[in-house]
Amino acid sequence: MGTSYMPDPFKQKRIGVELKFVRIPKTCYVSGKLIWLEYAYKETAMYTGPDLPIFEYRWYTKHEYIIARLKETV
Repeated sequence: MGTSYMPDPFKQKRIGVELKFVRIPKTCYVSGKLIWLEYAYKETAMYTGPDLPIFEYRWYTKHEYIIARLKETV
């Protein structure tokens, strides 16, 4: 009857957030906007297993990152 909630594995494995200057164009994870020659947030997640760890990165504009963090329920 209720809605099933599937947690985001990225959020569970998140190891850090950095505010970095973007020199190579990136895409905002939330809005899909191009981020280039400005400061943006870079979230890093690390997945471990029997082999080498895998790193995943998500880029956010400064405004989109703050909005996404405020909306986070977990």
